[in-house]
Amino acid sequence: FWPHKGGHEKYAQEVCSRLIDKDTKVDVITASLDGEPSKDFICGMRVIRVPTWHLIGGTFPVPKPQVWSQLKVLGKYDVVMTHTRFFPLSFVGALYAKRNNIPHIHIEHGTAHTGSKPFVFAVNWLYDHTIGWFILKKATAVAGISEASARFVKHLCKRETLLLLNSV
Repeated sequence: FWPHKGGHEKYAQEVCSRLIDKDTKVDVITASLDGEPSKDFICGMRVIRVPTWHLIGGTFPVPKPQVWSQLKVLGKYDVVMTHTRFFPLSFVGALYAKRNNIPHIHIEHGTAHTGSKPFVFAVNWLYDHTIGWFILKKATAVAGISEASARFVKHLCKRETLLLLNSV
């Protein structure tokens, strides 16, 4: 999430900003990167950065176990929104929503299994068809940011999706 730049980050920030414009309270739970405060307010959003291990050259943040104690004190939400099945925090969000009986909206950004090397591709395929499948299947609603991401959701879990084009 902001201040980091990228497609996922920009999309999530746009969705949150539009919700705030409609007088909706928004909390963002994201990975903590070195030197960032654990709680911050950015453009009207409370941003909570949970401790993570940074695997695969720092590109794959895996939440540390204390994430659950941080989430327990947040209170009750009307909805949980996750982005991209491949990030472990999306799995945490899906479990949090399920455990607390909260509607869960998942927005999928991916369009294919990833990995240029056979072993990496196989691990990613396995992750997508287990944990990714759980995130998509258990969500109350799923949206894709493109036609390609909607097709990928259908491939993973045989589920129809809404289409929410980037920043719309």
